[in-house]
Amino acid sequence: STTPETSIQVYYKREKPVYGTMDGVIAQTNLNVVKENAYAYLLNQYLMATPGEGFLSPFPKGVSLVMFKQEGLTAKVVLSNRIADLTGMDLTIALVCLTQTILSITGCYEVIISAASKQLDGQNFITLNQDSYLLLDDSGSSQQ
Repeated sequence: STTPETSIQVYYKREKPVYGTMDGVIAQTNLNVVKENAYAYLLNQYLMATPGEGFLSPFPKGVSLVMFKQEGLTAKVVLSNRIADLTGMDLTIALVCLTQTILSITGCYEVIISAASKQLDGQNFITLNQDSYLLLDDSGSSQQ
């Protein structure tokens, strides 16, 4: 199938995990948008969108973008305090989805994420890049 020119690549949590694949929990899909280069607008659209069939939004209802700033290859993102409602693996999945989406649309290398006035799992901010997480844990595979 072809991707509409008015869509961007975004990442959401799978409704049903598919084990043993890179996109088993967090998978790429497309989001139809109106403006293409206004990152703050695109990210708000992403946070408020209802994902397509087979996907779930990892974000609590009401999460919105407070601030987006790109400095070189780093994106700084401040979300509304509702993001602080998530902890543990739920927060991890949400932030990885957001990071993958930001890396995809901006070309940045790292993303620094914080909440407006709350901590995220005891941290003032969380910095993620492509090397911060594994989308597939193959450490148990046989070595040859």
